[in-house]
Amino acid sequence: MGEANIDLAGRELVTGQNHSGRLTVTDREMRLRIISFDKPFQINSQAPIFFELENGQTATLLHCIPSSGPERSHRYGRSIFFQNVSSDLVIFGSQPWRLESTVRSVRFRFVGSEEALFAPGIIERRYETEDSAKDAGGNSIDRTFRKDIITIDYGRTSAVRARVHGSSIHIFFGSDHSTGPLQEKVEFYPIVSIDFDTGKSIDDYIVVVSQLVALFALSIGQSSHPSEIRISHLTTAEIEAEIEATNYQGDFQVRYVWPATGQNDDDAWIGSAVLQVSDDRERSATAECLATWLNRGMDWRMAYRLMNEAMRKRGRIDRDRLLTAFGWFEAIPVEQYAPEFSTSDVASITEAAVGAARQLNPAVDASRIGSLIKMLGDESMAQRLRRIIPTLRAKFGDRLVPLRLEQDCVRAVRIRGTLAHGRSMNDDEASFQDFLRSIYAMECAAFLLTIRDLPLSDDAPARISGHPLMNYRFLT
Repeated sequence: MGEANIDLAGRELVTGQNHSGRLTVTDREMRLRIISFDKPFQINSQAPIFFELENGQTATLLHCIPSSGPERSHRYGRSIFFQNVSSDLVIFGSQPWRLESTVRSVRFRFVGSEEALFAPGIIERRYETEDSAKDAGGNSIDRTFRKDIITIDYGRTSAVRARVHGSSIHIFFGSDHSTGPLQEKVEFYPIVSIDFDTGKSIDDYIVVVSQLVALFALSIGQSSHPSEIRISHLTTAEIEAEIEATNYQGDFQVRYVWPATGQNDDDAWIGSAVLQVSDDRERSATAECLATWLNRGMDWRMAYRLMNEAMRKRGRIDRDRLLTAFGWFEAIPVEQYAPEFSTSDVASITEAAVGAARQLNPAVDASRIGSLIKMLGDESMAQRLRRIIPTLRAKFGDRLVPLRLEQDCVRAVRIRGTLAHGRSMNDDEASFQDFLRSIYAMECAAFLLTIRDLPLSDDAPARISGHPLMNYRFLT
């Protein structure tokens, strides 16, 4: 779902000199080149850069860094001064976006949304035939015409509604309609709308958007990012009122540079999705999962980010994929582990150990001994896996969580230690099959732990047996 490239001329509005330039925006870069033909200049890239485009819109560039310049070149016997600035956030609108401005509502789509939010039954197409030609005497001519009839169930276009942390979330289906020489074409696609009770800054609203996208990305097992983002100073209700009064000034389009998804988006299959909106029961469960997902967002923020990074690496088998899977697993907040020794136990053992050590070396570092003794009571990664995996088996059953998962995850700990210290797998006498099983096992454990406490529908556990992050089950 790539967005259209932008390559437009214009003039900057920050130096007071109205220097001309050109803004280029693609999926991979957003670059502004400013040119002066009379004297040197310098754009402050630490502040917002306002750039009036030839199409009448104004682009606001934030999070900028100078990629070159200010520089000077000589062409055709004269000096030309220029500066290039790169940005990872550009906002287009009828007016500049000010830093003190807030976002009250946002609409967007995301990569993989058609698969993650597949809803059958909204549109039905049927064909009828009829004889419509008659001769001069009123008799029917043997000529048959086919009539293409499309029926739309608008009652099903609203899929999910949820209230979370002062935000109203609505997922619905928009449509594109066109007619051609052979048939009428209607396409439906999901749109996510969020209204905030209080305004969010330009850096805060995207956190909510990204976490919501992460949920549906995990649902289909593919990395994703938002697209076609439109933000407004007004709520949806206020926008509708402004449109009714013909006073609406329009919204703002937001463009970011996102990491590549790293996989073929055509591989997604709705049949194995964790969440669905195919019927009322699934829609209700999806709304509850969405609320739970966002409610825990602050504590899970790092886990959500590492989860998306792990899914971007699914097309490769290497050291980084294993380490990223461990990073995702370790970032997941889980119930507090009771250490083997209490604080008072550690203090008593430390005191005895320091006393014994000073008999051998009076200059011994007591704090170092205390740190070492405390580590003896801490939970190791292998212990954590042995504690957590049984909870996954209790939730999802032996079919999804076989007994060998724990063994393969513990083996993965050993292989990670080998690779993290710069040694090759041969140093650990681990085969490629062991390495592959380790990656799939850790991703499977992290995936199941991430969805373990979500209020899933009754049918979800059976569906996820074919989920991309459950490929571990098919290894022999």
